[in-house]
Amino acid sequence: MSDDVLLRLAVVAAVGAAAVVVALIGRRGAAVARRRVVLQGIGPGLFLFTSTSCGTCAQMQARMGRWSQTVEVSYESADEFPVGVDRVPAVALVDEHGRGWIAHGRVGAGRLARWIAGGP
Repeated sequence: MSDDVLLRLAVVAAVGAAAVVVALIGRRGAAVARRRVVLQGIGPGLFLFTSTSCGTCAQMQARMGRWSQTVEVSYESADEFPVGVDRVPAVALVDEHGRGWIAHGRVGAGRLARWIAGGP
């Protein structure tokens, strides 16, 4: 093979590898962070805020199924969400004083398990 053909193959392979890496990073999504909050009017407990029109909510419902104490609060059935819950899905762990943490988005199962084990 000529050097020109080998160079073209190398470029095609490099572009293909870069496309795969970009696709995998995009599929994984941004890391979900939890933040400390005070949620008045709920608690104590583990809460999952959802909506029937949210595809990611269904994934979180399945993921949260392992914690039987989870209370699901649906946008369609709630009068309003507590201040601080501004999008779904959202997971909140709240103590008896309304203090705890909240995370919005799709939280990985391992990360969620560590957060819940750590408490509010």
